[in-house]
Amino acid sequence: HNDPTETAHESDTHEILETCSQWAPNLSFSAEQVQQARVCFRTSTIDRLPYIGKLPDFNTMRREASQYQSGTNLSAKVSIQYADGVYVHAGHGSRGLLSCPLGGEIVARLVVNEPLAELNDAATLCCPSRLPYRLLGKEKS
Repeated sequence: HNDPTETAHESDTHEILETCSQWAPNLSFSAEQVQQARVCFRTSTIDRLPYIGKLPDFNTMRREASQYQSGTNLSAKVSIQYADGVYVHAGHGSRGLLSCPLGGEIVARLVVNEPLAELNDAATLCCPSRLPYRLLGKEKS
């Protein structure tokens, strides 16, 4: 975490191999067998929850927020505006294997206007509309 270097660290390789040998002892490898290690970056959000759902229209919301002074509770004054027909499904980080299928189902239901039903709590938690107020508030500070 928080390491932007593009070079693999030998200590990380050893840690990963140790974890693999604990979880799957029949598949364990030694560090000597690793010919080349790679570095990969995963996109993640500040709060570690993916953005899944309708994309807010940030420019429209910014124009509406511009009339208020710094310190104003923007979530009470500026209504969420959405870009027409644009959806986002991003920022899954290291939990993508779990959250991507769920996100796909949420987006599919939103696109065809099908009720979210049992997915409503997850959709609310991951809704991208949580971001504009945070960004607008920083612009006002």
